[in-house]
Amino acid sequence: MKFETGVIHRLALLCGLLALAVACSADDQATAQPAGQTQAAETPAQAPAEAAQPQPAHAADGTMRTGPEEAPYRVKCGGIDPDSGETLCLVDKSTYIGWRTFHSTCFVCHGPNALGSTFAPSLVERIKEIDKARFMHSVENGYQGQIGVMPAWKDNPNINKRFEDLYNYLRARSDGVLPAVRPQRLMDD
Repeated sequence: MKFETGVIHRLALLCGLLALAVACSADDQATAQPAGQTQAAETPAQAPAEAAQPQPAHAADGTMRTGPEEAPYRVKCGGIDPDSGETLCLVDKSTYIGWRTFHSTCFVCHGPNALGSTFAPSLVERIKEIDKARFMHSVENGYQGQIGVMPAWKDNPNINKRFEDLYNYLRARSDGVLPAVRPQRLMDD
């Protein structure tokens, strides 16, 4: 039985890496534009994934600010990052560390930007369904899902110090205030 569990975990990891490669190539193809076409300004006829995320409101000082005051994160989005061409989002230190932690480990199963895979759920959607205590318990002690098993992270020193940061990042994604971009850290943090 122990041998079978090890094999299943290795297969799940391999499938996750394959799913990641497919997802990344699909993202590249979706963002590629035919020659001679320029990217249109934001219009109401956006792609379904973009249209599903709430658009941030403009503040009186001209910058865009997102996130309710009681949220465990601070996010400011607006303008375009000159290096990546993506929406520029600045986040607090904890949310930034959560993003880094997620994309160093969790993305292998839960997919890029926490949108899920064939064997692990979208955490963007799951965070809407569970409270913080259940999230913390699942990350610390692991979780047996319908398809796979998430390992316990309580003994991993690279992850176990970052549970709060992970939650803050995933809440910002789940609340729709942090789009699927690489955020930058706010300098006043």
